[in-house]
Parts: sequence; C-alpha cells; structure tokens
Amino acid sequence: CKVQKPLLVHERNSSKNVLEVLSRYTVQLPSVVIHCFTGTAAEMSTFVAMGFYIGITGFICKGKGII
Repeated sequence: CKVQKPLLVHERNSSKNVLEVLSRYTVQLPSVVIHCFTGTAAEMSTFVAMGFYIGITGFICKGKGII
C-alpha cells in the first residue's frame, strides 16, 4: 500500500480468506491481480466489483478430466 506497486495475489482455493484480508485495505490497495483464481463465479464477481483483475490458469481445470 505504501509504494503503490501492483499486487499479485495467489488465490488458489482461498477466495474466502483473500477476500477477508483484502477487504480491510480496499481503499489503500494499488492495482490487484487475483492470480491462479479457482473460486466460484460469485467470488469472481466480488473481486471484479472491488476493481481487481482475475488471472485464470490451467489449474482451474485440474482434476476435471480436462488436463
């Protein structure tokens, strides 16, 4: 927050916790990318509504017979 450099947050399977922590600092945060997003559509909508970018990797398909 002090240096206002972009923040890359590795979210994998932790949307609830990430939302809890980042929501405390929303006003102070620089640009945020939620990297390796694996949450629900509702969680994604919440992140986007907070002004965050979403990074989706191939991990989201793991275990679903896709990769």
